[in-house]
Amino acid sequence: MGRDLTREDILGALRRFDPVWSLGSEESRNYDEASQMIHGGLGRILGVGHIATVVADALDRVQPGVYEKYRQPDSEVRQRILQIARELWEIRGIRVPRPTPATSPVVQAALPPPPGTSADTTALIEWLRNVEDQLAQIPPSVRSTTTPVAVDFRAHLSSLVTEYAHSDAPGREKMRDAFSRFRLVLYQLWMFVSEQYVALKEGTDRGSEAMHVALWAESLLDRGTDWRDELLLLRSLRALAAGKGLAIDDAVARAASLSSPETARLLLSVVERG
Repeated sequence: MGRDLTREDILGALRRFDPVWSLGSEESRNYDEASQMIHGGLGRILGVGHIATVVADALDRVQPGVYEKYRQPDSEVRQRILQIARELWEIRGIRVPRPTPATSPVVQAALPPPPGTSADTTALIEWLRNVEDQLAQIPPSVRSTTTPVAVDFRAHLSSLVTEYAHSDAPGREKMRDAFSRFRLVLYQLWMFVSEQYVALKEGTDRGSEAMHVALWAESLLDRGTDWRDELLLLRSLRALAAGKGLAIDDAVARAASLSSPETARLLLSVVERG
């Protein structure tokens, strides 16, 4: 049946698989602080990949450079972190969600404007972490997309997505890495893409803009949710935009040029399929 994860479970897995063995001194491999952050970040577990991302982000806060290594598909650091995540997932087990009793609404602070990312994404990471922490406080019984923090966050995404689209390649990669740390944030970014599709479908006066922003946001999302759902929405977006006489294939090519290789292939496959 599994059980709740304890900090001792996490600390034991970190010491066993020792994911930062190659990145720093013996002192940096004191995993006590990281285990505490990981334990606090696993309130709403969304799967093995979610656990791995939380572990990598926490380790990076103690030992900068870990998350960059984790994002490299064939790195030893990534493989060790995935082993940790699988072990913790097995300890916890698969849970069947139970109805939760009604509770008083969580009081959440208004989001400040997002920081500029032209020089450094450290401030953006911390801003997104604040968003993730607030989203994690929303009870499972409450639809997260309609809560004030979610609505407020998505309202800020237009400026962030536009900044992403006009950044240079290293800047875009840093922004993708920043967003990839936070699974609840990524879900809201996915909902933002869906909102652009709705704006285009409803024939608002920002149809062409909505098409471009949706594709830029998909590039930033970087397959951070279920890529099959993303592909279905992209196909629908292309059909809708083409039916309105918009230059969707050129827009897709532009978005692909902004993207990681994997996301570029996903975007271009929509055009190639026709």
